[in-house]
Amino acid sequence: LLLDMQFAHEGVRHFAVTRLGEMADSTFRCFLPQLVQALKYENHHVSHLAKLLIQRAIENPNQIGFDLFWAMKVESYNDQYQERYGLLLNAYTDVCSLKMRGILELQDKLFAEKGEFERICQHVKALAHAGKTKDEMVAALRERLTTLNETLPLSYQLPLDPRVEVGKIVVRKCKIMSSAKLPLWLEFENAEEGGDPVVIIFKAGDDVRQDCLTLQLITLMDEMWREDGKGLAMEPYKCVSTGPMTGMLQVVLHAVTTAAVHKRGGALGGIFGAFNDVSFSDWIAANNGDPRSYKTAVNLFLRSCAGYCVATYVLGIGDRHNDNIMVRYGIKREQTPFVFTPEMAHVFGGVGTDEFKCFQTTCGDEFNVVRRHLHLLVSLLLLMIPADMPELRTRHDISYLVEVSATERTDQEASAWFAGLIVECMNNTFKRIDNALHIIKHR
Repeated sequence: LLLDMQFAHEGVRHFAVTRLGEMADSTFRCFLPQLVQALKYENHHVSHLAKLLIQRAIENPNQIGFDLFWAMKVESYNDQYQERYGLLLNAYTDVCSLKMRGILELQDKLFAEKGEFERICQHVKALAHAGKTKDEMVAALRERLTTLNETLPLSYQLPLDPRVEVGKIVVRKCKIMSSAKLPLWLEFENAEEGGDPVVIIFKAGDDVRQDCLTLQLITLMDEMWREDGKGLAMEPYKCVSTGPMTGMLQVVLHAVTTAAVHKRGGALGGIFGAFNDVSFSDWIAANNGDPRSYKTAVNLFLRSCAGYCVATYVLGIGDRHNDNIMVRYGIKREQTPFVFTPEMAHVFGGVGTDEFKCFQTTCGDEFNVVRRHLHLLVSLLLLMIPADMPELRTRHDISYLVEVSATERTDQEASAWFAGLIVECMNNTFKRIDNALHIIKHR
């Protein structure tokens, strides 16, 4: 917080930057979004913080360089700070390697606001407004992608993960998703022979920055739990904002949504699969034939379910239907504190069993770990207020996080309280009705 607006003294800010310079790249990268926001509070365009950011980006382009470029690129659209971030972007691209500059120029051309993919998105939306059918829209999409393919190099990197190089777009696999903003499902060849294809969702018309912040905080919680000796099998997907209203999300391969599991949920599959208590346990059993692998899978589910119950509760994540999770800090649009339904409990044998009690204990322990690091989470959110995201504009927007952390309770009291919330969620039928309605809507 020494880089917040309250500390304008050059000496204080220089001290903070010096300490930041001692961080390993992996740690430094974790706080990059907040450091880019802190540039707004510097007295001059060229500051100790700006120099440190560019220096670290040059020294480690894959881990820091790409992230820094896109974080500053998004802020360069802000009229108030356009000059500062534009100048720093130009300074970075002037001093980075020739190869890096070429990759960034290609990424900018493809993925930035008003780039190739955003133009394709807008074309698709225009067709939708004109009343064209889904087949006509997909045909137009693939025609545009085929033309774009002819201009792409044989190998290049996406902003999501610079370690992976992609090739041409697999046009026949690309499609338009059914969400209101009509995001694009894009598949790329993996430039490495035999590698899995790389699949992303490109959005235009949505503010992806909030998704990025939430995933940053979930990743940070996962690190907290690992340091505490508990691996919760968290697998947050990657997400990059490439403009105020454009961005991309990683599609996790070899995964299915809970909606898909509900649809195949045994005798009560289809619409009523959301009310089938054995849908999850049946799916796990079907994919883990022998008792040993089934037991391992249940343990994996227990740990990851505990992690996401705690994380979504603490962050106030809303609109949590079985095909999607959207970010709404502290907005109480849900009927339950987090998603935990009877079919999830059935995997652990139901209320009162040893495994269910183990799940409750795991959740309570991880909730207490997060409570002990509350000051860090609050600080990171405070530093993001200048980004002016829809659900994070004032300090008041962070009060939800402090309230649900129940700082007045002892660890034992907090753990018991969270155990009660689990049962409360399980006994509320609203989420199952919501899931069923979602299945009906998207049949």
